[in-house]
Parts: sequence; C-alpha cells; structure tokens
Amino acid sequence: MKNIVLLICVFVASTSYGQTIEDEINKLTGEFVGEWTTYKLNESGEIVNAYSWIDTLRSGDPVITKSEAYITVKGFMHFDNPNIPPYKIQFKEGYKISDGKVGAHFYTILGVESIETKVGENTYVISNEISPFELPQLGFKTINQGVHTTIKVILNVNGKEIHKISRISTITWEGENKEKEIQFLSMEGNHTRVN
Repeated sequence: MKNIVLLICVFVASTSYGQTIEDEINKLTGEFVGEWTTYKLNESGEIVNAYSWIDTLRSGDPVITKSEAYITVKGFMHFDNPNIPPYKIQFKEGYKISDGKVGAHFYTILGVESIETKVGENTYVISNEISPFELPQLGFKTINQGVHTTIKVILNVNGKEIHKISRISTITWEGENKEKEIQFLSMEGNHTRVN
C-alpha cells in the first residue's frame, strides 16, 4: 500500500480560520473498533457471504495546509477466514479547504479519493465506480458498469458514538447473450468510537 507522507502542520495566520478547521479535524481523531461482512454473487446467482472481519482504526497526526486538512488513519484487519492473513491499512481522511473555510469531507484510500456528501443531520453518502480489482470479491470477472453507494449514519447510543455503514452495489454485465443487472447489499458493518 502506498504510504501517506505526513507533513508538519502549517501555521495559520487567522485565529478563527485555524480554530474552525482544527475543531473539525480534531473530531476525526480517535480510536474505533468495528465488525464487517461483505457479500457477493455466486455462480448460481445467489447473494452469499464473501468474508467477515473485525478491525481497529487509530486516527490522528492532523495536518493542515492551504488546500486541505486531514488525519492519517492506521488500521488492522483480522479476517474470520484463516486463509486470509491479517492486513494493515493506512489512509487519509479530512476536509478540503476553500477560501479559508472547511469544505468537502474526503477519504483517500489506495490513491483513490472519495468525497462524502452530507444528506441529513447524521447521514452521509459516498458514490464510487467499482474498480477492477474489486470484481472477484463481488463474484464477477468483468462488468459493463458498476457503482458502490455507501451510506453512513452516525448514532449516539448509551453515550457511545457508533457509525453504521452499508454499501449497495449496482452492476450491469453480459450474461446469457444479454445484458443483466443487479443491485445488492455488498457490505455492512459498524465502527464504535472507543477513545
């Protein structure tokens, strides 16, 4: 995985500018634990469990530049399948900065940037094209087109911050001499803040 180079925070001349951005980026720091399951289409055309895992994420080391403010997220994934070794992941999460104001919330994972859109008080959506390396995980060799729509709802349950996340995959492909389509839940899980 491509390592993200950490930069030293840039001094911000305007106090209100610095505090607003710092406040938002500091909300992203912390430690989270999660449980996840992915699903795929099998050869019989049924949606089945692909694999499951638990993970721990630690986010911190805020960086603020003129164009963005972000933290680095380091994670460790442990799969329920003994044939899949534990996996370390690192990615960037933050906000674009425009005219001194906090803008779009983004994630950069494996060099791919995703923009999260707020659609409700505690509800967020990300839409991404499905990448070729994901196809075997979803049960496909080739597709005509495919989109992931990820929905995140942040809850406060018994004083704990919980992120409930579901991903819907919509795919068209060639099958039996005609174009076929499907939309299915391809991933679900949660992250709970523990620190």
